[in-house]
Amino acid sequence: VLDAAGQKMSKSRGNAVEPGAVIAEHGADSVRLFLLASGQVWLPKKFEPRVIPEAAGKPLNALRNVYAFFQQYAGPWRPEDGLGGATPTTLDDWIVSRLQATVDAVVAAWEGYDVTTGVRSILEFIVEDLSNWYVRQSRARFWAPDQEADPAAVATLHRCLVTVSRLLAPAAPFVGDWIHRAATGGSVHLASFPEAGGPRDAALEEAMDAIRRLVTAARAAREQAGIIVRQPLGEVQVAVP
Repeated sequence: VLDAAGQKMSKSRGNAVEPGAVIAEHGADSVRLFLLASGQVWLPKKFEPRVIPEAAGKPLNALRNVYAFFQQYAGPWRPEDGLGGATPTTLDDWIVSRLQATVDAVVAAWEGYDVTTGVRSILEFIVEDLSNWYVRQSRARFWAPDQEADPAAVATLHRCLVTVSRLLAPAAPFVGDWIHRAATGGSVHLASFPEAGGPRDAALEEAMDAIRRLVTAARAAREQAGIIVRQPLGEVQVAVP
């Protein structure tokens, strides 16, 4: 572990970082994830503590916020209730497929001793797929006025939280255990690791990826035209191949 300039740390140079102080400021799991995600563990790496909140703290905060959202709006739903007779939506099917894709990627990476790729896959799923897309697009199903949350949405989000906590456990043992205990009542370190090879819908994943790219393009066009996101548009024209 080198300093931010790529120099070997030493007390004589005055560039040594005291691990206890860094952990006290950022948290053990954040430091661990930062080190694992920043590069292969056998390679020298520059250590810049001020980057930790963005690189590792942001995904962990996103996961905490997703659980807080679940806890606030799940209502009387319990894991044994399952779907409660509700029918999963296309969005539910998509996030479950993406969840399985992440499990496949993590298992393959870690069986090949590629911890970095595995950790990056988990963090990307938490931020991009679960927090920024699934939860945002599902808010109306949790906030329905004078109604309980859609059981299919609640069950799907619970499944994602439990699986992600188990994927995270080797790399972020404290946060992983906290989420798992809160969601299931049991320790993640006594639970089975998710298995690769489950069913996926590649066509649905590809279609949703196209929609997300269109949304990103539309947002960029709004910014270029100076039109705020909350202002409705009368028409949007999209040119596609």
